[in-house]
Amino acid sequence: MSLNNLLTDTARALRTGAARIAACLPGSSIQFGPPRRSATSAAITDPLTLVRCSFVAARTSVRPAAELADPPLDQWMAQPGHATVKEIFAAAIPRGRYWGRFHGYIIDRNDALLTDLSPTLTPPGQRHDALDQLKLPPLQELRGTAAMINTLFANNYHHWLLDTVPRFEWVRRLGDWDDLNKIDHFILPKKLWPHNLQTLDRLGIDPAKVICSHPDLHVRADCLLVPAATEPANQPLEYDYTPEGLRFVRDLFLNGNPFLEKKHPARILISRERAQARRLVQADRIYDLLAGQGFEKILLEDHSLQEQAALFHHAECIVMPTGGNLANLVFCRPGTIVIELFSPSYCPPFTYAFMGELGLRYYGLVAENISRPHPDSREGNEDIDIDPKRLATVVRQALKQF
Repeated sequence: MSLNNLLTDTARALRTGAARIAACLPGSSIQFGPPRRSATSAAITDPLTLVRCSFVAARTSVRPAAELADPPLDQWMAQPGHATVKEIFAAAIPRGRYWGRFHGYIIDRNDALLTDLSPTLTPPGQRHDALDQLKLPPLQELRGTAAMINTLFANNYHHWLLDTVPRFEWVRRLGDWDDLNKIDHFILPKKLWPHNLQTLDRLGIDPAKVICSHPDLHVRADCLLVPAATEPANQPLEYDYTPEGLRFVRDLFLNGNPFLEKKHPARILISRERAQARRLVQADRIYDLLAGQGFEKILLEDHSLQEQAALFHHAECIVMPTGGNLANLVFCRPGTIVIELFSPSYCPPFTYAFMGELGLRYYGLVAENISRPHPDSREGNEDIDIDPKRLATVVRQALKQF
């Protein structure tokens, strides 16, 4: 172990020890130390502390097998399987606090960290990260009601659309806030991209009400509204996306969508040529072969979120490298052929977590080789060196069965 690593580990251990001592002292984490205890929202029965509304119970889902799944995808896609769909609920917390560390921690008026409303990347079974922090940022008071929409990885397009956007609906279902305009503040990711703003526009939410989360954000609202983390986030093998969440996203961007009236190609190849990672190595050859089968190349960066929704909704066959824009598959019609392309080093199962609910005909193709255009690029960002002839053959066979 290097000297720097030793010093870092020693400092972390000392800080953790000091935080655990501070947690035993009188006072509150508003002044010093971490939250004094932890609890789950389900364990709190005092309505002056928290009101929890459950909308849909947890249940088990059946996952269909893929039409084709190359190794290692075949480990979880070759045969039908099962997953859990999480409970859908939301909580109203009078005088609740939000701390923007990582993706947001929730603390009630009694200085209890609400662990089921504070997702963390701490390994299961270990002490929650928030309980080992020596000092929280200075507290700011918020007048009115604040809805905590931010969640794990919400800055990513995929996680925004499928994990985060349904949280607006869970807040609305609380009843007193069925009209989102009644809410004074919305806590969102630390940076707003065009797709975030387009979502707010569809919901009729004034961007001036947005508070962007960051690690030094520590606020207390008159009432804090916190929806459950209902979607898989970083656990798509264990959990499915909720049918209710997928339906909400579909309706939000398809209902009244003016681009649905326009003509769109039935067969599309999604290009990542402008991206910095997971591009197609033999892109020109692939484009030529698929153009002969009626495919058009699409660069999603050139289209708004509603335009992307219309493109995917009209498509009968979609070929695309794995990436965040696969979230747009939520807009597909049942029976759509989806051919997802992977590098051997990065085979995320996010599509697997919703393909059954959406009724997709799914093909997962993994490249034979790892292509690393930059020697220092991290694992998962390699380009995808798929065999163009094999891809064209798989596409042809899939279309014959359409």
